[in-house]
Amino acid sequence: MQGSFPPKRAVAAALVLSFVPGCGKVTPDPESAPEWQSGSRLRARVLDAGGGARSIEEWVDTATGQACSFVEASDGVTRCLPGHQDSVAFEDAACEKPVLTAPPTSEDANVEWLTFDFLGPESAGVCPTWGVRAGRVTGPSSATTLYSRDFGGNCSVLPYPVEVPPVSVEVVAPDRFVAGHETTGASAGGLASVVREADDGSWQTVNVRDLSRQADCASFSSRSGDQRCVPNTHVGWRTGRYFADAGCTDDVAYTTCDTPDIVYSDDPADCTDAHLFSVGERVDGAGYMLQAGECVPVPYEDHVLYHYAEQPLDVFPAAEDVDLGTGRVKVRRWGAAGVALSANGYFVDTGTGGDCLVRRGDDVRCTPTYYGATAQQSGAFTDSSCSVSLLSWGVPYQEGHGVAGAACPGTASAPEEPATIGILDADGDGAPEYFELGEEWLGDLYALNDSSICQPVTRSDGVHYVLPGAPIDLTTYPLLTEFVE
Repeated sequence: MQGSFPPKRAVAAALVLSFVPGCGKVTPDPESAPEWQSGSRLRARVLDAGGGARSIEEWVDTATGQACSFVEASDGVTRCLPGHQDSVAFEDAACEKPVLTAPPTSEDANVEWLTFDFLGPESAGVCPTWGVRAGRVTGPSSATTLYSRDFGGNCSVLPYPVEVPPVSVEVVAPDRFVAGHETTGASAGGLASVVREADDGSWQTVNVRDLSRQADCASFSSRSGDQRCVPNTHVGWRTGRYFADAGCTDDVAYTTCDTPDIVYSDDPADCTDAHLFSVGERVDGAGYMLQAGECVPVPYEDHVLYHYAEQPLDVFPAAEDVDLGTGRVKVRRWGAAGVALSANGYFVDTGTGGDCLVRRGDDVRCTPTYYGATAQQSGAFTDSSCSVSLLSWGVPYQEGHGVAGAACPGTASAPEEPATIGILDADGDGAPEYFELGEEWLGDLYALNDSSICQPVTRSDGVHYVLPGAPIDLTTYPLLTEFVE
């Protein structure tokens, strides 16, 4: 498997522990290692698969009746703020009085409390610093002209019309929302869980920390299966794409404005493993690039370039997956030495051998995900009217193999991994439906182009196309219970 976040490698749970916040100790628990505890105001919305396999979906603020998440508020304190809204403009030329412009049929239009991004002139530039403000809907706005801020921090007339009359939003003081702070909890193998304790007594595991570096880290698996806790990374480009000098000899890495300590770069076509690089000194300006064999200035500025140095994976602490629960469905977290330390555990179904996709229909079920041994909606059809959809799957990435399973020089061809079920949105409602696999399709292929015209397409190498078979009864998949504690 290629280098990835998070890993999907099953590892048996050797030890199950629970964290007692505030004292930094762990206590045995025969069924699960809780990731959270509800408080007097913040209550957890939970998915429960039975047998101790439970996962938190979100926090519900009982004072507002809405979900909230912890972000840094405008006072610099981390607080559980209501949901973020993109449909926000301003009714004044100084961009100080927000309005909500969401259509009334959308979920955004039904909120009373909200947060929105705010960019002041002092924080504008190539890498602007966005602030977050909280607000409360107060009623219809009488404004006839609306405004917005651009990335330069300038307030100007909104360049497009809104679909519905705007609704005024009153900016509220951030201290009306629950504050939280981070501390460390259970530890093992040089790693420790990071726990956010809130003022109302609630808490939640939110991260894992490398104790030797005193830096938060994430689980990373190489194609060879070596799993490590690597400082939080961003995907970067390197090796011949950008340069610091006009001669295009000083190779540099591309990252985003939120610069991490480590850049992750993976180029599966070269048949090598994932690469990790430490980020060094920032490069002044936009840099240079090769174009038609000439070294020319990069013609855009929406990026940041840094010098880098490659880091071997074995310098980072070892990590492993830990499955929690006693039933068919388990919660997979990761940690070290058999101790679950991470947040955001996800469900795995031991009946299918794969991860779960939580599907909400008439009930909540743990259904197979879109990856693994599944055939997925291909976008290809059997007929010139594009009416009969096909499922497809490709040869997966293998150790020592390149794109689509093509053999690397000096190696054997990649073995195939047949799909076992198909996932298709047959009725176009956006919800996945599950099918047995029918016959493999070896005939002509068609697809809709950008103008929705059905036309012939070329068969992709290494991809199998099959007809959907009989629908699979969803009640064969495990049932989950959803509730607010």
